[in-house]
Amino acid sequence: MMGRVLKAELYKIKHTWIPWIHGILPVLYALAFYAACQFTGLKHFMPDEAIQIYFTLLGAAVPIVVGVLISKVADMESGAGHFQLLLSAPSRAKAYLGKAGALFLGFILATSLAVGLFGGLFGHQTLAVWFAALLLLLAASVAVYLIHLWVALALGSVPSMGLGVVETLIALLATTGLGDKLWYFIPCTWSARLPGTYIIAGSWQNQSLLAVELAKWGFSALPITAVIFIGSIIWFNRWDGGQWGD
Repeated sequence: MMGRVLKAELYKIKHTWIPWIHGILPVLYALAFYAACQFTGLKHFMPDEAIQIYFTLLGAAVPIVVGVLISKVADMESGAGHFQLLLSAPSRAKAYLGKAGALFLGFILATSLAVGLFGGLFGHQTLAVWFAALLLLLAASVAVYLIHLWVALALGSVPSMGLGVVETLIALLATTGLGDKLWYFIPCTWSARLPGTYIIAGSWQNQSLLAVELAKWGFSALPITAVIFIGSIIWFNRWDGGQWGD
């Protein structure tokens, strides 16, 4: 049943611009950053530092890109019967999870493309390190997807896009000293901090510090994500299709 729901959601977006965006943006970013590493001041950075910056900027862009994409998907659902396809599903929870799963599957493919392409061009790390950083980026982005799907459906596309802009600014601020003790508790900063922390930890003398950082993040991220996940499903089961301002 869940597989059919996911397949139906993927079919909805198959002939739209959304798959193209998931393919074009990561390629452009990977190629642009690789060119910057060859022809700008980035070529003087240590390889680990350049890779950290790559993941930091990629992760910081996640909220604003997700905000735009999910807001447009929500607009499509609203235009196709004012969300009735979702609301009339036999299982609202499965319909919601199918929508979220289809969107996140696109994110998995896009980030894999961005990391794989840049990793293949730039090198300097083993395949295992690139793959681990990719997994951390994906794990760090789940909460942002859930938040924006919730906001886009409940409040509309403009609040979702506006929230994405604010979140990206917060994520960038969190990469400075201002976020050193706070980023573990702010979902929009996780994708900007977690993969980069893992990459740069390779140069730390005390490798146990990486385990401490991952544990701090995990102990805060797991309950926060669980609350968002459960709360969004409970809300969707009671939602009547109305949006703020209707």
